[in-house]
Amino acid sequence: MLNSQLFWFFTQNTGYVLRGGYFTFKTDYVQPFPVPQIISPDIYSKVITAVDYILKMKEKNIQDDTYDMEDNIDKYIYSLYDLSKERRYSHNRKRQAR
Repeated sequence: MLNSQLFWFFTQNTGYVLRGGYFTFKTDYVQPFPVPQIISPDIYSKVITAVDYILKMKEKNIQDDTYDMEDNIDKYIYSLYDLSKERRYSHNRKRQAR
């Protein structure tokens, strides 16, 4: 969850930018990120499977393209927050503009 595009979007919009464009990840900046109290076993299983797949691919060849799997993980994370397709589109549009 903390490695998702949603968390990165949150950090960029609420965090503190250090010199050089780096963000600080102190507790005070990370703690406000809402983490769902309940995560469905189905979503949990899908995320774990996707992460394991990505790690195995990268272990074989660090240059392997895992964008589609990473995108799937982000979609699973979005679903935990019941974000509509419009909200996802808005978030992704803002992300691409940076």
